Amino acid sequence: MPHPELVVAPTPREGATSPFERIMVAVADDPSSTAAVRLAAVLAARTDAEVLAVHVSCRDVPCCGPSATDCGLRGADLSLDKAVRDLAVAGVRHRAERWQALDDRLLEALVAAADEYDADLVIVGCRRRPGLRGRFRRSLGLRLAERTSRSVLLVC
Repeated sequence: MPHPELVVAPTPREGATSPFERIMVAVADDPSSTAAVRLAAVLAARTDAEVLAVHVSCRDVPCCGPSATDCGLRGADLSLDKAVRDLAVAGVRHRAERWQALDDRLLEALVAAADEYDADLVIVGCRRRPGLRGRFRRSLGLRLAERTSRSVLLVC
């Protein structure tokens, strides 16, 4: 994957040596998320920033009976563990957090995580949903950029 040579960055905070001191990357089990983690590692290495890898799992609330996770229909997502390994190999300062969201409140959880971490940059992978519905629905990254005042970088 080619890495960008030029990153347009906001003005550094007063007293900061780099425009990015805290980078948050959203982690999921898909190729664009893997690319987002790699890019976060590259940017963190260049700017001496810390990376927070955040995985938000959506807990479905069933209308009756056990949830899909409780029944074993949804497998374990090891993407956060892989992201932590990749960031460690890159030699950048990093942390990882798992967040829970109810009923597909993924966007709200990512905004809250970015605010709590006070992220200078949020990196999100673009994932296109198949079919007609996926073509007309804005991506999570675009909706995140609309909902937060933080810089958002989409990796597609």
